[in-house]
Amino acid sequence: MPVTVGSAALQTALLAADPIPEAKWGFAVLAVLSLLGLIAALWLTVHIAVGGLKHWRAGLAWSAGIVVLSVVVALFAIWATPVVLLLGLIVLPPAAAGASNPVAAGFAPLRRSPIRFVAMIFGALVAIGVTWIVALVLGFFLTGLIAAFATWLWIGIVLSVALWGFASRAEWATAEEATRPLPQR
Repeated sequence: MPVTVGSAALQTALLAADPIPEAKWGFAVLAVLSLLGLIAALWLTVHIAVGGLKHWRAGLAWSAGIVVLSVVVALFAIWATPVVLLLGLIVLPPAAAGASNPVAAGFAPLRRSPIRFVAMIFGALVAIGVTWIVALVLGFFLTGLIAAFATWLWIGIVLSVALWGFASRAEWATAEEATRPLPQR
């Protein structure tokens, strides 16, 4: 929770000067600081969800990739952003846990318990949709920095819960388990 509150406070503080998107250094610096803050918050949140900073480099690299990809996709095709967010929820916990192939390890639960995996994906999609609605409602009823803080706090709480849910899957703990064939019945 401290990471969520700190991230919300940082993102809100970056809006305190009421930045206007323009081609000037001041706005570029604020945008880069915001991006770095998002990367740090995601990195710390995913490592807390998996139980520590054992494999921090891989978690940092994957967190940075997911944040940058989310921003780029949101700029060009906002409707596709949930796909990137879901990919992050699936891949980040195994990466932070030290899996040598986080993609295979992240999708391993699909082979082991497909109904539960699909239910988790559906739940994450619902959470993403509800988050967008909550952000709109907060922007409508609250204004200024209070609305920004409340929105970032809500996003951080939802992200923390979703990452905890995906990190609780034990099947991706090692890359060997992710690539091991299913037993024959």
